[in-house]
Amino acid sequence: MIIRNYSEETASTIDNEIRKLMTNAYSHTENILKEHMDKLHEVATYLFHNEKVSGEQFKEIMEGKKPEEIEDEKDEKKSLESEQN
Repeated sequence: MIIRNYSEETASTIDNEIRKLMTNAYSHTENILKEHMDKLHEVATYLFHNEKVSGEQFKEIMEGKKPEEIEDEKDEKKSLESEQN
């Protein structure tokens, strides 16, 4: 059993404020996602082909680099590493 040291009116006020905060946060998040939907699709495409993405790769995609460019750079880096060994 939870014991409150405040009234039902105060509890209702708290609940309403939390509801407002959650609604605003949800709306803000939804707007961010809609604004960057094209980039999110690029991330999804990259993940579809690679199964994982590093923080650096995610940042590059969100900054506008195409997944294919990242793939090419990754392949070049692997090629250089194998040539050095």
